[in-house]
Amino acid sequence: MTDRQKIYAAYIMFCLAVITSITPHMIVQNISMILSVAVIISLYILRSATALNTAVYANYSDLIRTFWIWSMLYAVGVMGAGILIFLYGDMSALNNWAQSIAEGAIPTENDVRQLTVSYIDNNYPLIVKSMTVCLCPATGFAAYKLYRLLTKIYAR
Repeated sequence: MTDRQKIYAAYIMFCLAVITSITPHMIVQNISMILSVAVIISLYILRSATALNTAVYANYSDLIRTFWIWSMLYAVGVMGAGILIFLYGDMSALNNWAQSIAEGAIPTENDVRQLTVSYIDNNYPLIVKSMTVCLCPATGFAAYKLYRLLTKIYAR
């Protein structure tokens, strides 16, 4: 594999990580996290095998920097979405459950599972909307940087 092909493969993997991270399905998001870890590890390995002060080294460094800034924006977005869901979500299922515990009921694992399903069902539209809105800055940043970095590669 040539250096150019390795760089393209790294960009494609990072792009897949970004796309799968905004998909509102837990299994796909788990795949995104695994892919993100694989991307950053492979970028560091590829960069370490490259000579300093070369265009290839600079490309890997730019993509690593983009990854970490995207990750930070993504984490802030997830926290922001969590705050919105906490503030505006329907907490009736949680309140009823807390009341029954206060009255002496001991919840089973099945009760917790039912509570989780009920909470997500009641708040699903809010969860999807808040995650979409709060993750837009991270996704927009990643798209912009990928576009800029790819145009820089094509210019060479």
